[in-house]
Amino acid sequence: MLSLISLFFLLFSSYSIQKIVCKAIPESELYSRVGWFVILYYLLFWLDEFNLLIIVLTIFAIGSLIDLAYTIFFRASLIPSSLEAIFLSNSKEAKEFISAYWDGKKAGLIFLFVALYSGAIAMIALDSGAKPTTVEMWVVVVLLSYVIWGVFNKKYKGVLPGFLGMLPTYISDKKITNRLIEARMSRSEEIEEMIELSDLAANITLVIIGESATRRHHQLYGYTRETTPFLSSISNNVIVFKDMISNFSQTNPSLSYLLTAARLQSDDNPDEALSFIDVANKAGIETWWLSNQEPIKSTPMAIAQCAKKRFFVELECIGKKFFDEELLPAFDEALASPAKNKLIVLHLMGSHLQYKERYPVEYNYFKTPLGINAYQKKLSSSKVSAINEYDNSIRYTDWIIREVHERLMQLNKEIQASMIYFSDHGEEVYDTRNFKGHEPFNYSKPMFEVPFWVWCSDSFQQNNKENWQRLQTMKNEKLQLDDFYHFVLHLSGVRSPLVQEQRSWLSKRYHANIRVVYGENFDQLFSLSGRGTTDKTV
Repeated sequence: MLSLISLFFLLFSSYSIQKIVCKAIPESELYSRVGWFVILYYLLFWLDEFNLLIIVLTIFAIGSLIDLAYTIFFRASLIPSSLEAIFLSNSKEAKEFISAYWDGKKAGLIFLFVALYSGAIAMIALDSGAKPTTVEMWVVVVLLSYVIWGVFNKKYKGVLPGFLGMLPTYISDKKITNRLIEARMSRSEEIEEMIELSDLAANITLVIIGESATRRHHQLYGYTRETTPFLSSISNNVIVFKDMISNFSQTNPSLSYLLTAARLQSDDNPDEALSFIDVANKAGIETWWLSNQEPIKSTPMAIAQCAKKRFFVELECIGKKFFDEELLPAFDEALASPAKNKLIVLHLMGSHLQYKERYPVEYNYFKTPLGINAYQKKLSSSKVSAINEYDNSIRYTDWIIREVHERLMQLNKEIQASMIYFSDHGEEVYDTRNFKGHEPFNYSKPMFEVPFWVWCSDSFQQNNKENWQRLQTMKNEKLQLDDFYHFVLHLSGVRSPLVQEQRSWLSKRYHANIRVVYGENFDQLFSLSGRGTTDKTV
């Protein structure tokens, strides 16, 4: 028992170093390491094979060395896109990378710690004379069964610790994404439908995709706190859609449908549907995708990779806090491009959990319970802190939008520009119940209620009066993001059978459909069930 306690102490000390240096490291890492060292402890004792002990411990020691080194040098936990950035670097970039971040003293201390740590575990396992009990044997059998299940289902991150889980995850995700990209590229090249641009096409269409933002926490929508001071100051020039919903409370399915022509009520497969990036490319529009989201795996990322110009913060800004402001230099580059027509997507990290990790310390604006409008009056300090952090992240996004808007205002006044903002889905932040976050099962109304607004330059408004008036007409309608593909292409001046007017909010032929979330009628679901329906904001 003493040996086992010592083993757990050593394990926890390793995790603690990473936790202290990088607070965002997931607790699943701790569970994975605890499980694995319990498995190793007993397996190595039962097998009584010294050579196997050395091989296994060497593998785990190398993994631990990489994990600790990455955490200490970059103050961030290792993720699959970190490996993407490393593998995409050429020899020159690698040398610059090493010279910028390498610290011999730190590296020596890390190596010494891992060596002593691994050696201590080896001695514990070899010196133990205790025989495992039946209960202990069954614990190991259960843990091994879970590992085998995880590997079989390619859930490597869930069952292998740190680098050892990230590497196969990266390889698997990369293969999936490459297949999706190849299929999408082939499909877009086979487009036979006529595509043309209107003479009054917007020169710049900017799409800003937020993350986990519910409109209930936006001052622009009547929230009592000043979370969107900039947007509120220009509200007379912004058309605010009052009742837009996301069809999902998760990023991947939400974006998979709104970025493509796939229709929920037709059970279309988004992987087989054209995206607005595909069509814009074919129309001769220069497409840009600038993202602070993870650049591998999933349908949305395959769509992003099809843009003519791409920038991913996680690939370009290793060693920095991944704040959304890192996108601004790339946005400047997009605006400076000489292309006549551009469609630019800014994909923000926005208000993703953990909220306090989404903004610099100087944006810690909300610090007290004043102005909070939650599901109950008395809240614990931890809940107050969570709401404050969430509202700070919304306010920081408002600052990002201000910076973007200022850049658009500095352009030639004859350039027609439009800017659209929405969130992929909403978030429950103790608004209607005792919960923060979003989930696909026991969901609540705020998880689908998203902000959606449109700003257009004076030149665009003057030359597209009918479209501007149409937007004004539609702002109070019950709408869903499922139709966004058709709207953004219509707004960008694309005229083609691939753009259905009956699904574009700019068209008088627009036909509203039943709003659906996870196969259920949204408006009936919350009006009848009472689930998460408490409305305390506009």
